[in-house]
Amino acid sequence: MSANDNFVGTRPVSEAHQFDVGALEAWLKQHMPGFAGPLSVEMFKGGQSNPTFKLITPGASYVMRAKPAALGPCCGTRVRRDAWPVRHGGPGGADACAL
Repeated sequence: MSANDNFVGTRPVSEAHQFDVGALEAWLKQHMPGFAGPLSVEMFKGGQSNPTFKLITPGASYVMRAKPAALGPCCGTRVRRDAWPVRHGGPGGADACAL
């Protein structure tokens, strides 16, 4: 095992960062054109200041950065702008949809 193994790839979502995947899937179906489930979620490894998740469907993968649970309301507006699922658009581009 190398020192980078703790920072590369994904892992199951930690208990502290669990959220309602069904509610997120329903929201994405309603607000993101072309989104189709079923949705599964993994968490990126590493020491990000914002929890970062890999959203996986049969047809595409997305990345979602979320507000850290420890932040109070004073920081919510600043962090909320970073909560985006980003669809990998292949080489040279990506599509994004704000939460």
